[in-house]
Amino acid sequence: LAQWTWAVVSLPFVFYFLHKTVGNGAFLGVCCLLSSAFTSRFFGRRLHAIQVHLQKCRDNRTSCLQAFLTSVKVTKLESLQDIWLDRLEQARNMELIELARIQYVSAFSCLCGALLSLAVPVSMFTWRVLIDHRPLDARTAFTALAWIAQMQWSISTLPSIYNAWAGLSPSFGRIADALLEPDQANQSNLHQFQVSKGLLVVVGATGSGKSTLLNNLASCNTGLLCPQRPFLLNSSIEENVLFGMKLDQDRLDDAIKRTGLDCDLASFPAGQLTQVGPNGVQLSGGQRARIGLARAIYSDSNIILLDDVLSAVDRSTGSHLWSNVITYFHRNGKSVVLVTHELRYLASPIIDCVILMDQGQIIVSSPLNSIPSHIREKYRSFLVDSENDDNHVRGRSSDSDIVGPQLMSPRENGVALSEVYNFLSSHLQTLKGKVINADLINNRILSNFIDIPDHNASENKNTGSVTFSDFSVYLDEFGVYIYVLVALAISLSIASVSANIWLALWSQGESSSRWSQHKCLTIYIILGLIECLLMCYQRIILTKYSLVASANIHRKMASKLVEVGPTILAIAIKLMKC
Repeated sequence: LAQWTWAVVSLPFVFYFLHKTVGNGAFLGVCCLLSSAFTSRFFGRRLHAIQVHLQKCRDNRTSCLQAFLTSVKVTKLESLQDIWLDRLEQARNMELIELARIQYVSAFSCLCGALLSLAVPVSMFTWRVLIDHRPLDARTAFTALAWIAQMQWSISTLPSIYNAWAGLSPSFGRIADALLEPDQANQSNLHQFQVSKGLLVVVGATGSGKSTLLNNLASCNTGLLCPQRPFLLNSSIEENVLFGMKLDQDRLDDAIKRTGLDCDLASFPAGQLTQVGPNGVQLSGGQRARIGLARAIYSDSNIILLDDVLSAVDRSTGSHLWSNVITYFHRNGKSVVLVTHELRYLASPIIDCVILMDQGQIIVSSPLNSIPSHIREKYRSFLVDSENDDNHVRGRSSDSDIVGPQLMSPRENGVALSEVYNFLSSHLQTLKGKVINADLINNRILSNFIDIPDHNASENKNTGSVTFSDFSVYLDEFGVYIYVLVALAISLSIASVSANIWLALWSQGESSSRWSQHKCLTIYIILGLIECLLMCYQRIILTKYSLVASANIHRKMASKLVEVGPTILAIAIKLMKC
């Protein structure tokens, strides 16, 4: 930004000193500058329109890749790899077409800018030679070139300003549209209700709007929201419970004990100081949920919003949380809004109100016994805990309460499935009567197959520039055309030096005996035009074969991606999310 500002501010001073050097010919340079500004503005508008299409193509390619990753198992089972490859390649080709348009328009913009930059000294020297009828001496020529170089830098900066704005403006527009988009609300889906002291339970089918209701309540700063997957700091469990509040050890111990985390912390070597991350490294889904509940207890907020926190734990842990956390909130006069699918708690006497939701609307909001019979019958599956549901809950063990994904590295040679089966079938017999916990799994079972890392150890990050091997993969796709680009770069340098050498010979008068001033000026213009054309041609060739190399690399990566087994790919996706 500072360079752009200086490029604009310095122009009047450059014009002044040029006028002192070459006379009225400096005004022709002003005209060339204005032409360059208008030309840059024109190309900037064109690039803006193309950037909008490019972003749409990128969104389409990203959506296509995400759809493939989410349906990788079905793709493998139905042998749909070729179809997905075609879709990914088509989406990538559409993106490359827009990229090519941007680069070609930019190349033509640079050509126009280079021609106008050439026109600045040419117009000044032409005025001096043909209009003022004064010879061009070395002092005037190179003094003018020094000021022209400053002006050329300013001229070349103006297209960069417009190009940068053309790239940023669509993104700013999309952000503004998203922020200024009006809420899709009407009177038919508005329902007024009051959150009073007590326990409000929200039930309904999946996708009926329960979490949206809590998020809207939380957005009004009406209470503390405890989501299904609470946010975890890259810090200790203690800091995650405190969440920026001052330490009160008695209150912290009470919160940990009520949520049942004391037994879990006892199995961790560092206890409350165990380091965790945003995705709960070393923690299961149930442990993450209980940290969120402990945070809610410690915050002592008057309004608590709980988003299906009981579904992340098994039946016995859920009963413990109901008795020691939910009942604790109710007993202390808190206003609790609980979203749950655990219908066995609806008959609890501490529930003051049941809110039934369906398709984003509140169907009824009243005590369970006051719900009309026709609504109770219609939504029986969401209001009555049937025997089948009870058996399902009774026999269910929460998947998220199993130890979460660990950052584990397999042995160099790996292990076969039969080896794992034979080992576990015999080894588990020796562990009969043992309590299954994280330490037992890591130290007695997993240690035979994997290396358990130290999560408290500091991570190593690769720093420095991109290695040459990464560049070589990209440059190999150019083939013999890499030599064409090198030859063009050398030719461009020679043309640029030749123009300066010829100007030096012309201004020193060594060629004045054989060549007139008109012919010297003509040769200088021809050398400048050759330099401009070589610059544009080099950019076009670089754009063309860069896109070809990019398409080839993308095709190879997509082919490797669809060849990977679904299990390995699913594990890789989970590790990337961690």
